[in-house]
Amino acid sequence: LAAGTAGAQQPPARKQQPLILQRQQLGTTSFATSARARMRSGDCAGALDAFDAAIAHSIDPSLRRDRGLCHEQLGQPYPAIDDYRAYLSSEPDAPDAEGIRGRLARLEQATSGKSSQGDDDSPPAGGSAGASATVTVGTGDASGQTAPSGKPRDTMDSVDHDNDQARSPLRRGKGLSFAPYFAEHKWFNSGASFGESDTWAECVGLQLRYSLGQLSTLFVEGAYEHFNSSSSSTDAVFGNVQGLSSQIGLELRFPLDPGYDNQFILAPGLGFEHLVESTTLASGASVTVGALVPRVRAGLRHMVDASAAIDLSLDFGVGKFAAYSTGDFPFGGNAPAVPLLAANAALVWGL
Repeated sequence: LAAGTAGAQQPPARKQQPLILQRQQLGTTSFATSARARMRSGDCAGALDAFDAAIAHSIDPSLRRDRGLCHEQLGQPYPAIDDYRAYLSSEPDAPDAEGIRGRLARLEQATSGKSSQGDDDSPPAGGSAGASATVTVGTGDASGQTAPSGKPRDTMDSVDHDNDQARSPLRRGKGLSFAPYFAEHKWFNSGASFGESDTWAECVGLQLRYSLGQLSTLFVEGAYEHFNSSSSSTDAVFGNVQGLSSQIGLELRFPLDPGYDNQFILAPGLGFEHLVESTTLASGASVTVGALVPRVRAGLRHMVDASAAIDLSLDFGVGKFAAYSTGDFPFGGNAPAVPLLAANAALVWGL
């Protein structure tokens, strides 16, 4: 029996196959879009499943906020409280944070008699159930809808900003932007008066920019510069002066509000001026000069859209002009230093 057993043919060893577990990435964006569309249409119950799926595959805190709004409208305070707390933990300085804190405080007061947002024994100021508001969700508006209980929805100050807007290269994000601009230059030539027209020049140009993050942006700009002419010029043999005004620099932006709607901008840079001075003398030749001009720009930015802004700023710089044919360029040698004051206006567009 032992021999027979030993001689019996053994079944072939089965090759072990690796167990591969692959987690399919679902369409997070489509889930979020579907959920918010249902929410805007008043179908909060139908939106919850889509919000659950979107939150399972995304770290966007605004999804927790919007799901909390749905839970609140459905009369489900405890999951709404959890979602509001998660949103405020991730985005404590969001533009709509105060409104969400008010909602959270009212829910906590109603469920436990205590609020983490105010006095434990009394409702927070302005936290009455009748407070009014409008909640912006995605690109739509959930205001004016009716809750399933038949009671009108409460409202909250409208907030247009979401995470996509915050990621604009003109706010806290990275990326490219460009800015057509106009500038008025005043050069304080030695011996010339402030109002003397041939020391004023108009510039029309374009600025290209790359944002490195929420604080700084590298930029390069170039403009056509044309000086005014005047019979009272300090050097009447030169009739027309025009050329290139350019600059490279680093813009630092400091928000004046949490949404970066208004910003103070400070931009140290290095400018370069290339000017051609044509003579009024028939026998004379034009003169080409250049100068390196260290500059500092300061001003204000006001956002008019998610990725569009108006910039108003002033520049101050100083340079020494010298002809290229001499050994004085680019530092000007013994030439007098000429201060520059410039007023700038720009339309900035993020890409």
